[in-house]
Amino acid sequence: MDVFGKHAQQLKKTKGDLKTAIQSYNLGDGFIDYVNQRDGHYTKELAINLIV
Repeated sequence: MDVFGKHAQQLKKTKGDLKTAIQSYNLGDGFIDYVNQRDGHYTKELAINLIV
């Protein structure tokens, strides 16, 4: 799969939440699941809590 296809899949998995899709590039695909298990929307605090 090409890079664009992978990012398109990530955006679909985030239900259009572009910030979560972009951050998942840095933190890995597990970040999308982590966010979806909470309120489903990116926050800076979620990103920090995942790596701390």
